[in-house]
Amino acid sequence: MGWRTTLDLDEFAAAASGYLRSRTAENTLLLSAAQAARAAHSAAAEPATAPEPGGGWLFGWWEPEAGGEPRGVFLHDPAAPLLISGLVPEMAASLAATLAKAGRPVLGVDAPTDTADAFAAAWSQRAGAGVRVHRHCHVYRLPGAGAWPPPALPASPG
Repeated sequence: MGWRTTLDLDEFAAAASGYLRSRTAENTLLLSAAQAARAAHSAAAEPATAPEPGGGWLFGWWEPEAGGEPRGVFLHDPAAPLLISGLVPEMAASLAATLAKAGRPVLGVDAPTDTADAFAAAWSQRAGAGVRVHRHCHVYRLPGAGAWPPPALPASPG
């Protein structure tokens, strides 16, 4: 099926929470960003919708042709780097097309190296802009530290 996108955090949570929670270490930034989006939405008087193309939070997941669980997700706040998880490079390249078609401004990308490289190459080709590595980050699991409950995707207020 390909990329499904929404401005609705509840719809995103219903579609992608299983995927995000099954890989909490990899998805720490995405889970934190989803909580920030929920807090921003709760503080707003109106629902979080884009007032113009490219505005507001956009959420998405890769839905396989045969159905089933998402194989990758993204969160995009136009004021911050695009957060991507779980994608093979081919899916990242098609995400660049999806975001360009939606008129989304992308300032940077935070993803596993192969995925970030594929997305950056596809985006720069579309935008006619150069890319550079800003920084490399890693997430580590501590052996023997015990398990903690995985963070929950923020629930709807009320």
